[in-house]
Amino acid sequence: MAIKEFKGSSDQIMYISEKGAWNSTFKFFDKMTDLQNGIVIDTILERYGNKGVELLRQATPRDTGKTAESWSYKIEQTKDGRFRLIFENSNIIKDYANVAVLIDTGHLSKAGTWVEGRNYISPTLQPIFDEIANSIWKEIIET
Repeated sequence: MAIKEFKGSSDQIMYISEKGAWNSTFKFFDKMTDLQNGIVIDTILERYGNKGVELLRQATPRDTGKTAESWSYKIEQTKDGRFRLIFENSNIIKDYANVAVLIDTGHLSKAGTWVEGRNYISPTLQPIFDEIANSIWKEIIET
């Protein structure tokens, strides 16, 4: 871009001229609009939501298998336009105790002894979150 400034007697006038096409710039802005509107992000989160649920099912310690089969995910967009990928487990005891969390963090047994947690949720999901970040970054730089 060439910027030329010409000084007049009391006013300054600036002329801007450009050579070449704007295709790359418009393509970049279109991609950013798609990202901002959630078109690309939603597709990426759908892919990794499904992958995360499958990995959580495989990683969940099994007795009956009910907890492992109770994983799901949802995608929410907040009021400020951010997206959240939420993993949920519907195996709840007495309307308040999430069995997946009890297995993960540990809990007291009915007899009053401590049952050590297995810490399987975060280690299972961290690679998924890393892949999401890399996928979104790849979308941004490939525009």
